[in-house]
Amino acid sequence: MTLYHETTPGTFDTWNGEVIEFEGMPVRYPLNIEAIESDEWLAARGLYKLTDPGIPDDKIEVSRSLQLIDGILTIAYVTRDKGPADCNITMRQLRLGLKQFAGKRANYIQGIIDDIVDPAEQDAAQIWYDETTEVEWENPMTVYFISKTEFSVEQAAGLWMLAYQNLPR
Repeated sequence: MTLYHETTPGTFDTWNGEVIEFEGMPVRYPLNIEAIESDEWLAARGLYKLTDPGIPDDKIEVSRSLQLIDGILTIAYVTRDKGPADCNITMRQLRLGLKQFAGKRANYIQGIIDDIVDPAEQDAAQIWYDETTEVEWENPMTVYFISKTEFSVEQAAGLWMLAYQNLPR
């Protein structure tokens, strides 16, 4: 297990067995000291085990820092909510999501494709719709189809996240 040494108040570095000042004396402890001594004993010498609370599944890490919280060295994450750009969905999730959460029939997207006037653009849209397995929010074709629905971008994002969170891949 890796230990961290509080080198100055609030600053923690990985401890690799370096000499530590304790009660005015330089002391070298064995690298396995955490297996021998208690957490309280270690803390008195500025050594800490690291606790990682993890990041909830619906969040994305923005940054992190090490913080001493109630005597426990913890990774403190700054997070943001996941959005559609962070969560690819399958074409199956897209189709089921439109049906279950927006009341759209299975041929809803096909109707948009059928309304494309330019044959080359229609073919490209049809191929994308028929052969795409993983749908990316920022893909130009996804953006195009969203613009052709009656949904605002915010509504489409909400539907996307419902499909991502609630429907099997």
